[in-house]
Amino acid sequence: MVAEHEIPLQIQIKGKTVPSQTLAAEVGAYVLALSTVLPDQAIDLHSTYTGHPEANTLASHLLLARDAYQAIAATHDHDDLPLTHQRRRLLYDHLQRLQELLAQLDIDARLQVDDHAIETIEQ
Repeated sequence: MVAEHEIPLQIQIKGKTVPSQTLAAEVGAYVLALSTVLPDQAIDLHSTYTGHPEANTLASHLLLARDAYQAIAATHDHDDLPLTHQRRRLLYDHLQRLQELLAQLDIDARLQVDDHAIETIEQ
């Protein structure tokens, strides 16, 4: 069963809010996918997290941008990035990766996450 939620957040580039959409899709109890799309900048970041309380959390990130395509894989200790609870930490990891990748593209961006975004990802 897949449950999908839109995560409300604001992304600003050069002080102006830009169109963006961030979606979270739960694919069972042990897989969470997060996708952020900035259509006007032609930038996507897709992150997938797989884990279990008795195993490490695996993260894969796919960046799609003009002339920049990158796939990144990382392993995290379950206690540092728990999948089955505190999913906000997965959102923070996804957004941190997005911030880093935007910086690599010489885009100075601010990402604003409010309480409603946290409540949505924790559902």
